[in-house]
Amino acid sequence: MSTASLLRVVIDTNVVFEGLTKQGGAAGLVIDAWLADLLEVCVSNALAYEYEDVLARKLSENRWQKLKPVLGTLLSHMKSW
Repeated sequence: MSTASLLRVVIDTNVVFEGLTKQGGAAGLVIDAWLADLLEVCVSNALAYEYEDVLARKLSENRWQKLKPVLGTLLSHMKSW
């Protein structure tokens, strides 16, 4: 699918948090669509830092270390703006 036909979205930090920490649900489907490149996710540097900050603060150190690479993968599938 070309990027011209993909839906452009900005994903709220709460959706990222819920999608990465809870099984199933709408937030998880959004994260799955992001990873599958079914969405053109637009993320500013400030929003990327917010994702990281919130996850690092709200998760245990062990859980954060497990999810940090997943966040990195998500951010590698983004469009900067």
